[in-house]
Amino acid sequence: NLIKIVFMLFLLLHVLYMVMWGTKKINYHVDEYYTYGLANNRGSIEPVWEDGKIYEGDTVFLNYLAPDESERFDYSIVWENQAKDVHPPLYYIFVHTICSFFPNIFSKWEALTLNLVFLTIVDILVYFIAKLLIKNQWTSFWAMALNGMTVLCLNMVLFLRMYVLMTVFVLGVTLLFLKYWNRSLDKLFYILLFFLSVGGALTQYYFLIYLFFSVLIFEIIRLIQNRWGKETILSILTLAGAGVVSIMIFPAMLEQIFGDGYRGQEAFENARTLTDVPRHITEYARIINNELFGGWGIVILFFSVCFIILTVSKYQKKLKKILPLLILLIPAVCYCLVISVIAPYQYDRYIMGVGPLFVLAAIYFVYQTMNYALSDKSRLPEMHELSCSLRYAYKEKHHRFINTIIVVLFGIMILSSMSVSKWDSPYTYQSTKSHLEIAEKYKDCHILFVYNAPWTVNDKMQELIQYQDYTFLKEQEVSNYKTTNDRDDMIVYISNSIKMESVIPLIQKNNPELTRVEMLYRDAHPDFASVYHLSCKNSTSTSVDTSNKQN
Repeated sequence: NLIKIVFMLFLLLHVLYMVMWGTKKINYHVDEYYTYGLANNRGSIEPVWEDGKIYEGDTVFLNYLAPDESERFDYSIVWENQAKDVHPPLYYIFVHTICSFFPNIFSKWEALTLNLVFLTIVDILVYFIAKLLIKNQWTSFWAMALNGMTVLCLNMVLFLRMYVLMTVFVLGVTLLFLKYWNRSLDKLFYILLFFLSVGGALTQYYFLIYLFFSVLIFEIIRLIQNRWGKETILSILTLAGAGVVSIMIFPAMLEQIFGDGYRGQEAFENARTLTDVPRHITEYARIINNELFGGWGIVILFFSVCFIILTVSKYQKKLKKILPLLILLIPAVCYCLVISVIAPYQYDRYIMGVGPLFVLAAIYFVYQTMNYALSDKSRLPEMHELSCSLRYAYKEKHHRFINTIIVVLFGIMILSSMSVSKWDSPYTYQSTKSHLEIAEKYKDCHILFVYNAPWTVNDKMQELIQYQDYTFLKEQEVSNYKTTNDRDDMIVYISNSIKMESVIPLIQKNNPELTRVEMLYRDAHPDFASVYHLSCKNSTSTSVDTSNKQN
């Protein structure tokens, strides 16, 4: 069967495509370091070091990021760390498992491999959801392929966090409800609903928002169909059971969501104050438009309006057939609106899980609008007047034309989306290449890192391990610091929340030969560090005398 061969070939090529992008990833977000540290480090959710001590190489960080022989397959580490963190443990269990096969090694490919496995599941789920909606295997294949090539999908895979796994559970729940929206619920439905609910809840708490709206729309549709009753009660009991089991597995989730967990408190506070909600909604709309549709969202809006007008005015008998579309689209829209209110930042990561649903809805609008247009009986011969073979040939030609339109239209959108993102993903961190090059240039220097919160140091791991050695100090300890090396220059990292003017003069007071100061770069993030080069006047190193200038 040709479709099966093409299907399997795409899955393989999709993985290889993502591997190619994985090779371009040169640095990491601080949260990606947390993925490894929380999964593998016993005793602390931050790297542990001794202030004032000189460190070399990556040992202090490797102790945090990778399990040693005694920590391999020790899942109590995950439970203890996640109880101190703000996320549930499931994704970290998978990370710890794969890292345990490679003790004392930190590699992006460990978490990337997991994401690629989950990506394959996402592709398969997208195909089957499309097939339920559109009932054409080639259109379903193209829906899967086109979704897999979006910038949002690329970013989701390259970001070494739990969002690909969350997407698996979002799509799993969606597929389940699409399968059962107009039929009786059986034991398989309740079993799948239970495990999908538990899995999603233990992956990302935001999944619960999507689950709530999915269940709500699903039950409203069943109410319209007069299917409420015993099955609804059993569904509610199943969800309640899933909640109880999730709490039993990870009791800390109650505290993290409703108690003193700072993300939970932050979410409820944002919901209470409703600060800048219109701006947040606009920003998420921009992200969806750019990363899924390349700025062509107005075209999708046009097809959706055409679809609604044609359905209501000319194809009212097919109104019932759009009920599955409601299961697909309304929970995704409601989820995004809630995220716009409660999320701490307006980042694409928080809506990655519902991204495929918007792509599927867009393809559905285009497909059905074109299908209506090409089926206009005023311009086409009555199908019953044609022989079976001619009817089949016509339908095949009809679908091939629509699929061509879909591939061309969404292909242009994907190319436009890549153009908007400058043919790169922010999660490869090519933007930090110059920072790494600075570290390479000054690799023989001694490093002093002045910080006020340990987690802010994590962002600079890839730079620090390139230097000959490095020392950490809190701001209040700088007054006693004197370099013990015999070199005539040093590099100083200063957290942006600390004033440079309160640090550099203290270092120069105890090291009077370091009279020259050059800012190498200032990190745009307010919590991370800026970097300075201190040297002697007679130093042969390249620097600019800025000791009397404002930096």
